[in-house]
Amino acid sequence: VEISSFSGLTVDYARERGASIVAITSGGELAKRAQAAGVPVVQIPGGQPPRTALGYLMLPAAVVAERLGLLPAQDYDGAVEYLRIVASLHAVDRPFEENDAKQLAAELQGAVSVLYGLGGWQAAVANRWKGQINENAKNMTFANAFPELNHNEILGWVKADEQGVAKWVAVILTDGEESPKMQARARVTEGLIADKCTVCYVEATGRNLLEKMLNLVYYGDYVSLYLAALNGVDPEDIASINILKAELAKVPS
Repeated sequence: VEISSFSGLTVDYARERGASIVAITSGGELAKRAQAAGVPVVQIPGGQPPRTALGYLMLPAAVVAERLGLLPAQDYDGAVEYLRIVASLHAVDRPFEENDAKQLAAELQGAVSVLYGLGGWQAAVANRWKGQINENAKNMTFANAFPELNHNEILGWVKADEQGVAKWVAVILTDGEESPKMQARARVTEGLIADKCTVCYVEATGRNLLEKMLNLVYYGDYVSLYLAALNGVDPEDIASINILKAELAKVPS
């Protein structure tokens, strides 16, 4: 079991169940407990919001899984170099006309967005986008995945234009290599909802799955920051979460 916690305050019960454990954390209670129990600890840098530490959390977990034979070998150096290229495409100094992340952020401003992953890993990235847009941009957004949304949510669009939302935007995350059936799902769904919302596609680029996943994650992070700027909010502010935690701390366990 890999236990990953940026703050190190996550409570775990894996050891009680007899699991072999590797802990990945910047410190805190998790590091103390792991060290006291003789559990291997991967110490990562702290001092930043957890949502900005995805690389520190994800790559050690992937390396551990690789060494345990759970994942094939990955070209991590190549992925990092590729992300530098991606960063240049979405950078602040890149003009709006040449910056897809800025353009999508502008589309999302003032809208309620739904993020649809066209497959399993794309759905995981859609959830990452959701968290980033919620936290950084203080914007309401929801995430779902194909084919699941075709069993229920697709019917929610029938009356979407009568539900008090001024602007809906659907963002479909894809890697461009989905099966013909999955591509058809996206195409037909777009046709069914296009009169209720703006439909945008974001296609991952990269030489392998790792690069594609990180490419889409990075893209979404930039979108959330540009949307925060457009909304005039501080991306680091989590006052609502802190209030919730403080109130919960007053309630007996």
